[in-house]
Amino acid sequence: MMRTRRRTTLAVVISLLLTSWIPLRLWLRAKPLRQGALAAIAEYYDGYAEFDSISFRFTGGVVLNGLRLHEDSSCDSPILCEVGKVELHGSLWGLLNGSFQPTEITLRNLSARVAQSPDGQWLLHLPLRLPDVAEPARFLPVHIQDACLEIIAGEQEEKLRDRRTKRLSGIYLDLLEGSDQRSINLDGRLENRLWGKWRFAGSFSRDHSQLHLRVRSASLTVQQEHAEWLGPAWTECWARLQPAGEIAVDADIQIDPSSASRIEYQVLIDPLNVTLRIPGVPARLRHVAGRIEVTSKEIRLQSLVGRLMGGEVAASGLLAFDPPAFNLAIDVRRISLDQVLGSPLVEAAPYREFYGVLRLRGLPAPETWSGQFDGSLRAEEGRATSHTSLRATIQDGFVCVDDFESPCGDGQVKIQLHVPLHENRLMEGTAKLTQVDLAALWEKLGDANARVSGSVDGDLEFAVPVRSWSDISMWHWTGPVRLRNACFGEFSFSSLEGKATFRDRSLVLSEASATLNGRPLHGQVKFDLTAPSAITGSFTVEPIDLAQFNSPQQRGNEWSRISGELEANGKLSGTCNPPALNLEGTATIRDLRLADHALGNPTLRYVLAGDGFDFDGSEISAFGGTVRGRGRWSWGQATLPPTRAGNPGQPASDNPCEHLRLQGTFENIDASALLSSSVSGAMDVQGRLNGRFTFEQTLGAPGGEQSSRLAGHVHSARLRLGGVQLEKAAADFSAAGEDFNLTSWSAAVPAGQLTGSAKLQRDSQGPVVRVQVSCPDLDFAKLGNIPSEKPVALPIEGHAVAAGDLLIDLDTGSVRGTGTAQCRAVTVNGFPPIESLAGQLEIQDKLVVLRDFQASLWGGFTTGTLRVDLTNPATPQLHVVLAQVRGVQLVMATEQWPALKGKVRGTLFGHGEFSAAGDTSGGVTSASGEFAIRFAQVFGMPVSLAEGSVRLGDKPAVRLAANSSPPSSLGRTDKPVQSRATVQFRQVQVAQGTGHGQVVLSWAQPVGYDARFHFDGLDLATVARSAFASPHPVAGTLGGTVHLHGTGHSAKDVQGDMELKLRDAHLWPFPVFAVIAKVLNLNFSKSGAFRQGQGKATVHNGTITFDEFWLTGDALKLVGQGTVNTDGQIKIEVVANVEAPLLKNVPVLGTFQKALGYLQHRLVKIHLTGTLDDPNAIPVPLQDLSEPALRFFKEVLDRARSDSPEPKSRPMSRPIQQSQELPHPERVVSPRP
Repeated sequence: MMRTRRRTTLAVVISLLLTSWIPLRLWLRAKPLRQGALAAIAEYYDGYAEFDSISFRFTGGVVLNGLRLHEDSSCDSPILCEVGKVELHGSLWGLLNGSFQPTEITLRNLSARVAQSPDGQWLLHLPLRLPDVAEPARFLPVHIQDACLEIIAGEQEEKLRDRRTKRLSGIYLDLLEGSDQRSINLDGRLENRLWGKWRFAGSFSRDHSQLHLRVRSASLTVQQEHAEWLGPAWTECWARLQPAGEIAVDADIQIDPSSASRIEYQVLIDPLNVTLRIPGVPARLRHVAGRIEVTSKEIRLQSLVGRLMGGEVAASGLLAFDPPAFNLAIDVRRISLDQVLGSPLVEAAPYREFYGVLRLRGLPAPETWSGQFDGSLRAEEGRATSHTSLRATIQDGFVCVDDFESPCGDGQVKIQLHVPLHENRLMEGTAKLTQVDLAALWEKLGDANARVSGSVDGDLEFAVPVRSWSDISMWHWTGPVRLRNACFGEFSFSSLEGKATFRDRSLVLSEASATLNGRPLHGQVKFDLTAPSAITGSFTVEPIDLAQFNSPQQRGNEWSRISGELEANGKLSGTCNPPALNLEGTATIRDLRLADHALGNPTLRYVLAGDGFDFDGSEISAFGGTVRGRGRWSWGQATLPPTRAGNPGQPASDNPCEHLRLQGTFENIDASALLSSSVSGAMDVQGRLNGRFTFEQTLGAPGGEQSSRLAGHVHSARLRLGGVQLEKAAADFSAAGEDFNLTSWSAAVPAGQLTGSAKLQRDSQGPVVRVQVSCPDLDFAKLGNIPSEKPVALPIEGHAVAAGDLLIDLDTGSVRGTGTAQCRAVTVNGFPPIESLAGQLEIQDKLVVLRDFQASLWGGFTTGTLRVDLTNPATPQLHVVLAQVRGVQLVMATEQWPALKGKVRGTLFGHGEFSAAGDTSGGVTSASGEFAIRFAQVFGMPVSLAEGSVRLGDKPAVRLAANSSPPSSLGRTDKPVQSRATVQFRQVQVAQGTGHGQVVLSWAQPVGYDARFHFDGLDLATVARSAFASPHPVAGTLGGTVHLHGTGHSAKDVQGDMELKLRDAHLWPFPVFAVIAKVLNLNFSKSGAFRQGQGKATVHNGTITFDEFWLTGDALKLVGQGTVNTDGQIKIEVVANVEAPLLKNVPVLGTFQKALGYLQHRLVKIHLTGTLDDPNAIPVPLQDLSEPALRFFKEVLDRARSDSPEPKSRPMSRPIQQSQELPHPERVVSPRP
């Protein structure tokens, strides 16, 4: 029930409201109400006004929607103000009964438009109408919410709708009636993205005659849009100053429409951490503080200060608007010039700080400015400081500096400068440079470490736009310049002249003439200072006399003297930072000569990079061959050598030195022509050389001397040096100054392989070569092939390891030297080999001496001196002096004779000498010596001592001391060559006896000997036991003479004769005598020894023929003859006379007695055959006796004939042969031992 009642009441109310709303809406839209509203607006606004509609506010009052106020009374005129909603607050009942009175007004979304002329003047055309009442009505409070101010820029005559618009939104404003009821107070704020936060307050009279407004901002970040808001003048000022930072603003604005100015304002600006740009100054003015007062008539700078380039700037003055003019005073203190990136001519000066006061006045146009600058520049030179005054006048739009003189490095610059005050104009002036330091200029270009030095003079005219004067690339210079003693990187110019033009960071030096490292150049060079700061140009080089490269102190190294004329041209490129030059082109050398040897006219291609030229060229014909090469010609500072303390080398001077380096190859060079170009002498050199080389030469070394070095490798297939033929010769060579070195050379000679080193020097006598040579295997047999191509045999064979030092005089061909030699298996003229030989070598021209040698010879050793004389290459001479021979084993020395091999033993001591001629026969010319043999065995016989001498030929050779010179005849070709040597044995102690004799040795083919010996007192038992290895106990004493000769190859080669003697010989144990005793039936114990014995024999073809021999004793006498072969075969006939008491009583004797007839009691004839160890004895008839038997038994035969009963019996003797008779036993007187 209750709910139904409520629903019924609500429905009735809604129906009443709807019923009443429709007539209310029709009433609000009724024309009388709109006209009433417009009439109320017209009381205060004279322009055309309109709105879209009127709406009802339930809280009371009405709302005018879309209110628009036009510029004039025409509905087509521009709209000055638009309001989205105008809320009139009041009583609803008053509105319904026609007595509505609003209590306040709220304007929402208000958009007002204000015009501004191009010169910044505000154009206010508000058609306001003052009410014609005696007492003004009560002012209703007005609240403006989120309003927007549109500023329209354009000419005054233009329609507002065609003008450019700037919007200022976020405005909140309250208008309240003043306390005197004659003014209206304003209070509001601004919250805008561009302008930040502002507070403003003020008032205006109710008759609209005056408006006072104060606007403040605690912190405003200045932006370029702010200047664009304020007008073109502010925009231009912004472009010049480019401020940045924050400011505090306090503005006081007075608007009086009735006055001429209409708007008066005063703006106080306090910079907060602001920076400004000063036109023409590369650095910004920072930390600006002070106050700027801006009014409608002027701008005042009130003690505005800031920091600039390490110093301080203070400014004060006035800038007036009407008429436009200014009067400023600027004080600068301690401005650092190190931070000014301006002209290098200014930067190179020693100034560090800048002081001064500028007073300037004039109109806005720069050409009206006038003023004066009085200041000073503070310079620092070490610890000393100085000040230079600087005065400039400002007149007719220019800053003029006349005759300002400033030091620049070690030089001076005199400047006349005209700087226009308009940035779009050129700053012009002249600069006279006097010995300006290039290093200081180049440092300002950005490379403080560049090796640039020297000074420059010039008269330059320059120009640069004022706005770009700090940019070096915008400068334009022109004028003649001259550089003195300039160094650019590795290049030094003693002088450089030309016309310099600098534009667009490019320096062009035209019509240039320069002296580069003492060389005249002509051409044009362009230095492009833009990245990467390139240099381009072309040049030609005046002819250069190459003889100037030869040092006046040059001596001995004539091989490096050069002459000719060099012409060159090319192109130049490089970079300025860092300084580097590259040149490339061609060069021709006219009439090139090296050591007076013509080398033609070679053409070279060269490229310069960094500190020198790289070049290569065509082939050069030199010394009969071809030279190809490439090289580098560079510059640098001469350096002293390191000290002994280990300190590195220091530059010797500031002057650069030139360094030339060549590398190349040479082919088929004539060695004779090459040597004759360096030295003139008697040394004969023939052959062709090939190899590679490196040549270095330095000019400007410490002391001003030339330093030349040469190194490389040379080889020759065949080289003849002073008559010596070298095969496959090769060497590493180097030369420095007067020295020429073969650091490592090798060559093959017929006698072996040579290696070593050599040095060419010049001493007081002339050019000489010092050679170190070694031969690991020198073949003596081929030594004779060295001096001549025709083989010549030296009488020496073997191998040696030799090393030594030689000194060769190139003028005379003389050779001197010393060294060592170690020989092995050496044979001289067919003698048995020497195991080792070592000594000191001495060479004097063609005489080679092995002094104080020690030789291991056949188990012993010998010392002495050996000389080889090559004076006559066809017959080289050999001379040996043996100071001593000790411990030589004869068994080893006789190995080459088969007949003596192993049969001669003993130790040899002695001394001597011999000489040999090296002709085709290889004969020995002379020899002599003394010897002693101890503890020897000859054919088994012990020889305790043998002393004697040795000589060669018929006469003894000249005896030489170990350190004496060779005889004058040594080396003569007319001296007869000997092939025989005589060994004289003065005393021989053999087999307990003594002897003497001689042996003649011959080494002509075939090798032979001729020996004669006489001996006496030899123990027969010793001889039998040692010489013949007989086991039979014979005894006795042996003596005699033996003469033997032969080749020594075999026993059958032995020939000769001998005569032997026996004393007290007990021979019966010997098989031959034992068989004789058996045949004769003798009793050994009663037979006794032979008191004497003697025999003669010859040796031929291995057979000993006894012409006769006889033996006598107390019981038996015998004589015989026959042969004994070397194999022991015998054939001997013996006739014996036996004493009767000795005959044995045996049956066979009767048979013999019958055969002997009447001699059977006295003589027996026996034939012996078989061998010495196993003989056979056959008795034969006693007839046909030999002549020795007849002579030996002559007395027996005579008695027998006288006693014979048959005188006509057959004779018992053969014809007597004519031969040397042996002495009869009865006539031989021989003392018993």
